[in-house]
Amino acid sequence: MVNGGGHVDREYGVGRGRIDLLVRWPHTGEDGKRAWQREAIELKVWRAGERDPLPGSAQN
Repeated sequence: MVNGGGHVDREYGVGRGRIDLLVRWPHTGEDGKRAWQREAIELKVWRAGERDPLPGSAQN
C-alpha cells in the first residue's frame, strides 16, 4: 500500500478495544483527474473472557 503511494492513518481507541484505520491511495478518476480512494475500517478486539465487542456495532 505505502509503496504504491498510499497511506494508512490510525486512531487507537485506548481502553475501548478498537482501532480505526483510514486507508487512502491515489488513482485516476473517470474524468482523468487525480483523486484519492478512501476506505475506513474499524477493528475490534475480542479475547476469551472479555465482553463481546459486537453489541452496538455496525454488525447489529
